[in-house]
Amino acid sequence: MSNSLRPGNSLRKALPVRFAYETALSDRIGANNKNDFFAFRVNVRSSFRGRLVNAQKNIGFHLLDRNGQVLQTSTRTGARSQSIRLDVEAGDYYVQVFSTNPRSKTYQLRLFKEELWCGCGDEDEASRSRSTPRSLFT
Repeated sequence: MSNSLRPGNSLRKALPVRFAYETALSDRIGANNKNDFFAFRVNVRSSFRGRLVNAQKNIGFHLLDRNGQVLQTSTRTGARSQSIRLDVEAGDYYVQVFSTNPRSKTYQLRLFKEELWCGCGDEDEASRSRSTPRSLFT
């Protein structure tokens, strides 16, 4: 990871992640650490996308709700490039990176978000496209 903070190995110890549009995280998992958890909050309905890139075999990831229930599992678990895409409501979420192999493996996880417009209210399409993006993940 880019700083000294390490992801936790359970929901309760998940590393809080703050980002406005995109962030990249990397770490290592293996025999003594088969799971890494990251926590984030969505303030408004958004499109969430996660990508695991340059992953080694036997690594995958899940998007979890605030209770730890799996909302979606990465496509092609074990492949070098995997993804999740899901529209999510405001709330707290977790990403779990996991390994099924006892050997230590490195990974890079990229998280993206984009606010979903409801098409309601006084704001017209032109003014929305000119507006400054707001931080949705805090």
